[in-house]
Amino acid sequence: MINGFNGGEADLEGNGLITSSELGLFVQQKVAQASNSAQTPDFGSFHLDDRSEIVFSLRNQSFEALKVRAFSALQTGQLTLFKELTQHLINLKPSSPEVLYLEFRLGFLEKQFDRVIEVIDQLVNLNLNEPQIPLSNNDLLKIQVRFPCWIPVFALPEADFSLEVAVPNGSTKEDLRVVEQQPVGDGQGYLIEPKTFCQLRITNSTQAPVHVYMVGFDELGRFQIETLWSDEELTLQGIPPTETKMSYAFMLQGKPGIREVCLFSSPKRLRFFLFPASPDAYGAQIDMIDPNDLRNISVRSIRFSLTSQLLQS
Repeated sequence: MINGFNGGEADLEGNGLITSSELGLFVQQKVAQASNSAQTPDFGSFHLDDRSEIVFSLRNQSFEALKVRAFSALQTGQLTLFKELTQHLINLKPSSPEVLYLEFRLGFLEKQFDRVIEVIDQLVNLNLNEPQIPLSNNDLLKIQVRFPCWIPVFALPEADFSLEVAVPNGSTKEDLRVVEQQPVGDGQGYLIEPKTFCQLRITNSTQAPVHVYMVGFDELGRFQIETLWSDEELTLQGIPPTETKMSYAFMLQGKPGIREVCLFSSPKRLRFFLFPASPDAYGAQIDMIDPNDLRNISVRSIRFSLTSQLLQS
């Protein structure tokens, strides 16, 4: 319950308010997850008193309240509000670990990558012993090693993506149906139920093979190359002209929040995506992408909002 307030996690609508129903649902879900569904506490209203709810307001300008609202805005895709709140927090406590984390997320969204590197270095040097931010020390070290290699790729604008992409979604791999994008915060995205399956249906309408690679970003800001194809031939040869191919079926799990995948298309197979920088390897592989290859890459971002019909009712 305390985490629901302090992290803003119980603010399911991201509106700066926590209702008693939201708080009850949040606690119910967390207890069920922690006990592997052995305990599922119920909640409701007092007898004959179901006409209204208790509402806890997070709307004030204290540091803690601004921090909660910033985390909530980030989780719900309200990026304009997130930027405004984060800048307020930077003015208040620029060296706070929580503020540095939020500045890292903001810098990534705005492609201010030099500042992102500075902030990650600061967080690594703090050597946080307690979980003050969503990322662990190990997460920070991995980002510190890998991120500089990816800056030229992540800096690419979204333009001229020649492939058609659809998103089938369903409760089982055998029952996937194409879903449409809906408003998610300030933009558009796919509302996905937890523990359901998604695929990417990618159509190459051009007259030449196209190689496609996928990088996933989770709700905490971590990123990694994701396996896109179950067919090894597609990895080696690309999508043939005028053909449609289905990706691996994947499941989105974890707490409610925004996830994103970036698709990178190229007319040739790219070693950079097949053997990316790895902080786990001895000596850490830190290859940079060839500038000639970079010029021929197109980018498409796809946003997923992990939600639940329970939160909509």
